[in-house]
Amino acid sequence: MALKLVWLTLALALLPAIAQGASGDLDGSFGGDGVVALDWGGVGDFADDVLVQPDGRIVVPGSGGAGEDFIVARVGANGSPDASFSGNGFAGFPLGAGLDEADDLARQADGRIVAGGFTEDAAGVSKGAVMRLNPDGSPDGSFGTGGLATTDAGGTTNVVTKLLIQPDGKIVAAGYGGPGFDGVVTRLNPDGLPGTTCDS
Repeated sequence: MALKLVWLTLALALLPAIAQGASGDLDGSFGGDGVVALDWGGVGDFADDVLVQPDGRIVVPGSGGAGEDFIVARVGANGSPDASFSGNGFAGFPLGAGLDEADDLARQADGRIVAGGFTEDAAGVSKGAVMRLNPDGSPDGSFGTGGLATTDAGGTTNVVTKLLIQPDGKIVAAGYGGPGFDGVVTRLNPDGLPGTTCDS
């Protein structure tokens, strides 16, 4: 009897671990099967990065929709679209006449989200794009022009691939561009106006 009691106690202790699945298994509590498809209505919708907020909600930058727009989306910790973000979980911005794309994210301490990528005109010439959104997904009108700041080191291609927010609120955007297709680092003031730019 004592041996059976030991085995029963051990089995009950292991149940939570068994229910959670083995390490590396898909998490069934996320989207029902561990996978969430983000369909923004485009022929090809792309998710390029991911940022997890302190409250567990997940922000995703990318490109999509019929106009291949600059996209920032947010889902809950369970993978469902966050309706408190732009009404349906994603904010799409047709910044230029060509392809627009958000490639990286940073989150400010006040909850505002900064997204970096590029915007392209009809001729295929691109500028680096940095957008700041309010926590509800709306553009922050106090940043740049209507929430958008662009970076341009010359040439036909400029792309922001990485963002970092300094303790003083200034935004550092790294990427590539310029006539020589060089690495480019741009620093923006907290209001989106240019700070210091250097390339190498």
